[in-house]
Amino acid sequence: MTSSADAVATWPETSTAVALRLTVDGRLLIEAPFGLNDLLGLVHRRNPRRVSVDEYERRLRTKRIAERWPRAMILPARTD
Repeated sequence: MTSSADAVATWPETSTAVALRLTVDGRLLIEAPFGLNDLLGLVHRRNPRRVSVDEYERRLRTKRIAERWPRAMILPARTD
């Protein structure tokens, strides 16, 4: 990893690939390599850089995403 943004870009789902960093001058810097649209729009999609289709589908089941977040739009996994 070359930076915190690069590390966050490997998180399994795009909506979770968001982090805050405090700069030396006390400002908050948002690290969101995929942007904030998925997080703020309640869109759940896999990060193809990190998660295979099978792993994404397993995560949907085991984490019960649809049950826990009924208003989220869960996008089907596609082979990229």
